[in-house]
Amino acid sequence: MDRRFIVAIAHRGAGGADALGGEWARTRGVDEVVGPIHWSEIDGVVAFPGDRESVATIAAAIEAGVPVWQP
Repeated sequence: MDRRFIVAIAHRGAGGADALGGEWARTRGVDEVVGPIHWSEIDGVVAFPGDRESVATIAAAIEAGVPVWQP
């Protein structure tokens, strides 16, 4: 993924990385979108190792053609 400005953080409202991402957005004045992910509106995904939901999210992003970065 090339470097871009972060204009929004979208997540499903779960704990862990979702909560941390939401907190990061709120403390920096970045839009936070909580709810179902609309893949056509997403430019990229940062995915952390985790449970079945993490694996499912990564698979859905890849299937939608959305770049996934896994640190």
